[in-house]
Amino acid sequence: MPRARTTLLLLPALASVFVAAPGGATAFGATLELRYTGFAPLSFSGSGSGSSLPAEVMLPGGVLSGTDTDFRPDPLISLVRATVEGNGPASFVGGPLGGPMRVDGAVRLIGNDAGGPLTFLRVPLFQTHLAASTAASVGLGAGGSYAFTQQIGTFELFVRFEHTLWTAGMKTLTGVMYTYVYHVPAGKQISMNVSYTFSNGTAMYTGTDSRTPGGLGRMTLVSPTKVSTNLLLGSPQVFVLLGTLTLEFVPEPGTLTLLAVGIAALAAHGRRAARRAR
Repeated sequence: MPRARTTLLLLPALASVFVAAPGGATAFGATLELRYTGFAPLSFSGSGSGSSLPAEVMLPGGVLSGTDTDFRPDPLISLVRATVEGNGPASFVGGPLGGPMRVDGAVRLIGNDAGGPLTFLRVPLFQTHLAASTAASVGLGAGGSYAFTQQIGTFELFVRFEHTLWTAGMKTLTGVMYTYVYHVPAGKQISMNVSYTFSNGTAMYTGTDSRTPGGLGRMTLVSPTKVSTNLLLGSPQVFVLLGTLTLEFVPEPGTLTLLAVGIAALAAHGRRAARRAR
């Protein structure tokens, strides 16, 4: 068989690795990171099979789960613990791609008082039908806003959340006022020096979409939440809870086998052609 004809016959097998079949399922790995201002990111992972096309990415529910904790040498908030119990299905469309995807679970800010560990604040990641909300359902990556107060001894805690949808583009939050810096000198933890710096600024977060035209590769979406509270120092602060969702779309195992067969056939054909040319 002529070399050019053999190559043309094998090209579709190779191309199928880089082009997802229309409407077909594509395997993916997912990583969700949650980050509060001044705290290390909390990470959760999962995998599944969805649809990855240039104009739409569709994900099933129930992919993400787990618990992660960030310990800190802080006199007020000694650790942050987040539990993710799952996620809702998502259809990311538009330009850039984006849309709602709820995350079920909660974040807890935990400190200490004279009686031992104390949860100062429990933040649900998703809620429905809140009386004080402007939407039927609100939460990280789902949009909407709500506020609440909570009595802690003689202190009245105020918190307001302004959620945004996921996007692979840019999301800008204004009026961010709070930056937290801490220093731990040598010696016992009780001797630590804690300082607070306040500033009024703009926070910008950007997602990415580096998939191939066939929908394979990496995509990152961001969903920042503006949090207004008087939790620290009893004075108003505005900081950010940032959600980052990274998706890695990969060929199905059968497609990888097809690629290996195609490459092997091309290599064998090349060796035969080289021998004939001698």
